[in-house]
Amino acid sequence: MDPDNQLLTTTTLETTKEIIPEVYKDGLQLTVKELGKDLHTISRLVTIALTPISAMVWSYDKIKEHFIPSQFVSYY
Repeated sequence: MDPDNQLLTTTTLETTKEIIPEVYKDGLQLTVKELGKDLHTISRLVTIALTPISAMVWSYDKIKEHFIPSQFVSYY
């Protein structure tokens, strides 16, 4: 690698290191924050949607404990 090319590569790398934080701060930070909020909303939505299934499993476990003799429930 010749000295001129090495200098150009070093200068480009240093300039890129200075520019990337500014690009993130100015352009991407708000987008990333909004995306995080949207993912949190989706996560809460999935949790709420699965709550009835969780209640059914809990109810089944309680019924099994009280009404099904333990010798018939050997698969657990």
